Amino acid sequence: TNKYLYYEGGFKITPAQGYVEVNERWRYEFSTKTWKKLASQTEIKDYSLRLKSFWYKGKLYQIGVENREENFIVLQEFDQLKETWVTVASFSNRDPIESEVIPIIGNEAFLFTPTRVIKINLDSFYESVVQNIGEVHSILWFSTMSVLGINGKIYSTNIGFQVLELDPAYFTY
Repeated sequence: TNKYLYYEGGFKITPAQGYVEVNERWRYEFSTKTWKKLASQTEIKDYSLRLKSFWYKGKLYQIGVENREENFIVLQEFDQLKETWVTVASFSNRDPIESEVIPIIGNEAFLFTPTRVIKINLDSFYESVVQNIGEVHSILWFSTMSVLGINGKIYSTNIGFQVLELDPAYFTY
């Protein structure tokens, strides 16, 4: 947020066990330059289930698979007063999101999973599966892990050899 930086989870190093995952939540206040441990805790999730955060219209959101039992993608908004995440939508896709960054183009978020690209309208929460990314190669041709959105386009690499530009204007649904 403009006032705080929140940090959830992470690892502690102990002499006996090495790296130990923790479910602590911390808040850093920019004005005082101090950290405060919050009373509420975060759920420890394996790496593939960690939700990805982004800003949209002045609000902080996170998106991803909430739990392995249901395996649905959820969109959550951060409630700054309660300092907690509130689920605002859930989606039918059951694939984990691979990209570390969620490209936001206009009012749409593009989710890159191992097998497809999903477009979510952030105003209506309508979900569409991209059938064709406008390239002759399949989605598996480029790295879904390293995507980012700049000036209305999505950029990635094709397994580290070239930078690729994907233009959502040419996607079909």
